[in-house]
Order: sequence, then structure tokens, then C-alpha cells
Amino acid sequence: MFESNTYDAIMERVMDRMPSDIHHDEGSFLYTAAGPVGIEHEQIYASLDHVLSEAFIPSASMEYLQHFGEVYGITPHKATPAVWAAVVSPAAMSTRIGERFNCGDMNLVVTGQQSEGVWELTCETAGAEGNTLNADLVPISYIYGLESIYLSELLTAGSDDETADEYRARLLFHVQKPVASGNANSYIEWATSVDGVGAAKVFPLWAGNGTVKVVITDSDKRAAPAALVREVFEYIEEERPIGATVTVTSGTELPINVSAVLTLKSGYVASVVNEAFARRLTEYLEATAYTIDYLPISVVGCILLNTDGVEDYADLRINDGTENIDLSAEQIAVIGTIRTEVRN
Repeated sequence: MFESNTYDAIMERVMDRMPSDIHHDEGSFLYTAAGPVGIEHEQIYASLDHVLSEAFIPSASMEYLQHFGEVYGITPHKATPAVWAAVVSPAAMSTRIGERFNCGDMNLVVTGQQSEGVWELTCETAGAEGNTLNADLVPISYIYGLESIYLSELLTAGSDDETADEYRARLLFHVQKPVASGNANSYIEWATSVDGVGAAKVFPLWAGNGTVKVVITDSDKRAAPAALVREVFEYIEEERPIGATVTVTSGTELPINVSAVLTLKSGYVASVVNEAFARRLTEYLEATAYTIDYLPISVVGCILLNTDGVEDYADLRINDGTENIDLSAEQIAVIGTIRTEVRN
């Protein structure tokens, strides 16, 4: 908005206001004396552009988004650690709260017991990286009597810090879709305010008068684990109007398997292109979770064609067909397998 206010433009305006009978061309005493002021004004105008950008939710950076959030009582989600169940042998061994284990690049600590022979281990590092552990568990200090221990089930998925765009979306939802008296927007806002929830969909009167169903995803827009579903239910129970009967469930994943014959640009290989395409398709599926009721094959084709390295494609198929993929009300499309054949 202020980009036209360059040093040269400012100096030209300043010199135009000088008395005509005094020499003020470039190089003159007046021009040289006014130069530092022109530079300062140029920087002020540049700062005003930044101020304007930070003054509105759609363009503000994370730092200033949090100022908006403070007004509405909405704070960004912080990263949460993954919690795992680990099977211990011998099963009768008492729980060793506080004992630490290593698993690849991650350390975990015993925080509870699920049942006999099953301990609860929490990652010491918060974030989604703890959701995909597959290495052996190794005790950091010797535990007398322990014969074996291995991770068996992800109890609570870890989540990364909420990004600026994710936080911005929640703030805009609050502003643009007012919450009032337990309306559908209220349930969406209550659900997504719980750490680890990526999206929510509400079904009013789904089983008759006074009933509400809320279907959620985790922060990666995948099916939500049971612990997160329970946490959302308990939070909504505290917030909902008296008399409402609430059910909270996880969305159902529908894997999207894509196959195609590709013509690649020079210098590209199929493995790199497949990875880039999978990443772009995942971003689209996450952005549209619970906002579309079908996945157009044309959109998938457009994403594929705009993937770096793809010159052209043929015989595009989604889930072994060439039609759009319908999604039920509670389904979320997630990335499945990507199979491509390179045409010479």
C-alpha cells in the first residue's frame, strides 16, 4: 500500500516544496541535508506496510495472531507427547513409575499402568514424531527382573505446535461463525479447542430431539484415538447446555489409492515425484477434511500435473476406478498407496 513511497519519491516531493529561488538539485546543500530525513521516512512507510499486514487476522503473523486470540480467549495449541502402551514380561512385575527407556531417537518414561503386564509410557519429547516409533525399547538404567518390554499400542497421539495457519483458521471460525447458546458452531469450537483435534463435524438431532453427535479427527486429520475422543467428550460435557445428550466419535478413514502412468521431465525419477505428489495430495486432503462430500478425480489429476517433475500423465485411477470418490458424512479421505509407471 505504501510501496510507492521510496526514497526518490519522498525526496522529489520534499524538493518540490523548496523555494524556487534556492538551488536544491541533487548534490546541493539542501538536497544533501534532506537526505537522511528521506531515508527515515522511507523506513517509516515500509514499517507501516508491516503494521497494516499485522492488523488483520488473515495476514497477521503468529506473534500478532496471539494478541487477537487473547481478546477472544483462544490460545494456540502447544505440542503434546505421544503416549504408548508397552507389554512387559514378566506380567506380574510391579509398575516402575519414572523409569526411562530409549526407542531410536526418542526417550520415553513410565507414567502409569494400563493393566497387568501393560505399562503406560509417555514420550519425553512432545510432538507427532512420537507417533511412529518402531525401534526396540532399551532401558536407560538397569531394571532388575525385567525380561522384555515392547510397544504394543499408541494410546494418545502426540501433536506438534499449532501452526499459524491452523490457529488463524480457528480464530476466523470464531469471528465469522458466531457461537451462541449451544448451536452447531459451539460444538465445533469446543471440540477443536482440545489439544490434538484437527477438525470436527457436528450432527444436530442425529438421534432425535436433544441429541448431538460430534465427529472428530486428530491433528493430522486422521482417525482420532480413543483417548482423544474421550477427552473431547469430557470437555464438551462441561461446556454444553443442560439437557443435551452428546456423542463424540472418531471419523472413519477412507484410504485414497492413486495409480497413473507418468511422463517425467528430464532429471526427475519416479520415487522423488511420488513423494512430492503424496505430500501435495495429503495437504489437500487435510485442508478439506469434513468440508467436501466427494473427492473429484479432476482435482487429483490437477495436483498430479502440478507436481514438480511431471510432464504429463495418463490412465489416472483412484481406488481402481476413474470416477469421483464419494465420502459419507463421517468419512475423512486419507492418503493411501501411490503407484506410478513411468512412460518413456
